[in-house]
Amino acid sequence: MNANKVWLKVGFLPALFLSLGQFEIQAAAAENAKPATVIVSDGVTTSGYMQSMAIAETLKAITQQNFEIKPEASGLTRLKLLISQEADYCACGMDSYYAQEGLLQFETHELGPQPLRIILSSSSDFHYNLAIAKDSKAKTLSDLTGKRIAWIRGADQLNANTTAFLSYANIGWGDVQKMTYPGYNEAVEGFFKKQIDAIIVSGTSPKLDKIMSGRRKAFLPAFNSKNRLKLGRIKDVAPYLSPVTTFSKPNSWSGLSHPYPILLTTAHKSEDEVYALTKAMSENLDAIQEHTPSAEGWNLSWQNLTWVMPYHNGAIRYFQEVGIWSDAAQFHQLKLVKRQNALVAAFKSYKAANPDEESFVSGWRYTREITLADE
Repeated sequence: MNANKVWLKVGFLPALFLSLGQFEIQAAAAENAKPATVIVSDGVTTSGYMQSMAIAETLKAITQQNFEIKPEASGLTRLKLLISQEADYCACGMDSYYAQEGLLQFETHELGPQPLRIILSSSSDFHYNLAIAKDSKAKTLSDLTGKRIAWIRGADQLNANTTAFLSYANIGWGDVQKMTYPGYNEAVEGFFKKQIDAIIVSGTSPKLDKIMSGRRKAFLPAFNSKNRLKLGRIKDVAPYLSPVTTFSKPNSWSGLSHPYPILLTTAHKSEDEVYALTKAMSENLDAIQEHTPSAEGWNLSWQNLTWVMPYHNGAIRYFQEVGIWSDAAQFHQLKLVKRQNALVAAFKSYKAANPDEESFVSGWRYTREITLADE
């Protein structure tokens, strides 16, 4: 008998069974493997993305839990992925505040106020001011009356921050020339072409150096962080902003800041899962910082436990365990949750009444105002 035929008859079957066995083992392993925890983050060039990657790589090595980081430049899209449960967590910016409030991009029939919860937030050099052209003759924020100010289409958070700076000087959009641009890059070019006199800038944006060292000279106006009346006007517009002073060269300045990124989930996320994540991040922060030093901002001692959004119960359990959760924090938490629940319920009732589409936003704003007046 041909030796090759003997191998086919005798040797092929064990090899086949071995391959099938390996396939079954691999299939069983895949079936038993935990699904990846999905964190949706800002775009790949941002600090939010780099910090998310550092967290994922560190915790995967320590806990063997798989993480998937999905970069998404649009804050609205990031939150939609979280709300629809296509993502477990969101490393978000302050679009999340407007999601909680049901305002701006979230005052739609589809969305409305959302029951979001903070896990941890990163305090960093994420700060803002208005860059003012020197040839505009304005010397302070109060001199911007009648000047041309950039408004970025679709950039609700940036526009809210600009509004906050104008409010500091007791100026409204009706007191200035509102110059609308399709995007921030176009607004920066408009600044260089002398189409506008002032534009919002962030200390972490590469555009800052371009504006401050560009062909059209600009300056960052002084900002008095101790004037309670002026700060009160800011809080009325953007309560998540706080005054900050930085001394890093070449652009030492005073301005406004908020945490970034903010690690969020929904109120429905498992308490045990969030507790484990909070604990793992907090107890391995040094290892996370080895990937990116900016991760220092997640330190527990830097968490604002009486801020503008409630914390998740899983995070609170860990805060209680390490002794940083106070009675004042608990009182504030209960107040925020009650307020959030009232908004969610009010929006549900408002939609159930089938409001006219053309007046949907104005009707919701009125309903929201009445609801909050009762809180």
